Amino acid sequence: MNEQIKKDNSKGIWIAIIAVLMVVLAVVIGIAIFTNSPAQKYRRQIKLAERYLDELDYDKAIASYKAAIEIDPKNPEAYEGLADVYIEIDDVEAAIDILESGLKKTKDEGLEKKIARLEKENETDDPGIAEANGRDGKDDDTDSDPSGITVRDDILENDIEPNTLFEQIYDQSMSAYQGFLNNEETVYDPDEEKELYLSDDVELARVWSGYLTGRQVPDPSTDLIKVSYAYIDCGMDGIPELLISFDFDSNVKSPMYDEIIKYKNGRLEKCAQFKDEATDYSARSDRYGVVINESYWGSEDVNAVDADGNYVALYLSDPMISPSEDDNIGSYFEDQYDYFGTIYKAEIYYGSMSWKTFYSYDVNYDGDYDTAYIERSLNSAGVDWYNINEYNKLLDDVIEEFLPGHAGDEPEWNELGIY
Repeated sequence: MNEQIKKDNSKGIWIAIIAVLMVVLAVVIGIAIFTNSPAQKYRRQIKLAERYLDELDYDKAIASYKAAIEIDPKNPEAYEGLADVYIEIDDVEAAIDILESGLKKTKDEGLEKKIARLEKENETDDPGIAEANGRDGKDDDTDSDPSGITVRDDILENDIEPNTLFEQIYDQSMSAYQGFLNNEETVYDPDEEKELYLSDDVELARVWSGYLTGRQVPDPSTDLIKVSYAYIDCGMDGIPELLISFDFDSNVKSPMYDEIIKYKNGRLEKCAQFKDEATDYSARSDRYGVVINESYWGSEDVNAVDADGNYVALYLSDPMISPSEDDNIGSYFEDQYDYFGTIYKAEIYYGSMSWKTFYSYDVNYDGDYDTAYIERSLNSAGVDWYNINEYNKLLDDVIEEFLPGHAGDEPEWNELGIY
């Protein structure tokens, strides 16, 4: 009897062990299938390509993007990434070829727009072609549009014929913006997760103003001074975006609440919202969607909206109030009162210098002691640092890399009056 019980128990243990092994095997097989699925393989190749590009290993980046295309030839992301690598190595023809190949397989509008832009840029770089078009190859001809935005001829002529996709998007965009300004069309607000008319948008801005000034309910009769709008050109592609500004007067502060709206995917969408809290920050977009959020102590948080309506972080430059608290240099500036100067720290989020940090300084007096103290401390910390002119040039280069030919012109504002 006891022997039979032992046999039964032993049999049960083996059955349990086999069951556990089968579960583990199923999990392992499931993980293997998942990690080796086409989607996962594609994503791994994209991440590898991006890493190689950050490391400036262009050959490996090209190979990884090509591998991604072989895995999923219908996805436009790899074609655009591969084209960007070719542009980095000054092989524009190869970039156009791969984009055209991708366009045939994906029918993606973004690839089509990029092809047109590259072909025209490549054409205007040829002095002979520029001269034949009646230009000197340096300045683009422009047409002034009644909307207030300048439409570049290099987008409209040659590459894109009349009544094609570009003009359709341009006309649809302007029509939708006008409808919104007339309180007839809605804009999708991703924060609110709903469609809003301009009148609804104004009320949201009023609520923000009320909370900012410490009142639970803003006073509509006195707070809102005016609502203004301007047409801007994010990404300088010739397609307009709508910039709305709400200006308030609230005794202690005079805040502004601005937002960029774009017509895409058949509707209006908010791309970005930025707020000027007067005594703390000053933020406003320029004519090309570059937003400098500047604090009263000199900090600059620079962001932008690109041609596709994506919000892009560019860099943060900060004059350090207390460098002794910085993780990289703090222990070398234990007494911040030993010198008369300002330490600057830049953190880059975009482009060839992305995720790099570097420093600079400016002295308040011409004393050699202050300069020597700061430079010795920075060198001891082992960080990258530049003189103030080089520092500012590197920051300008980040914006130039994001938007070549950018000039920070002010938008042409139009008033809608008081709502």
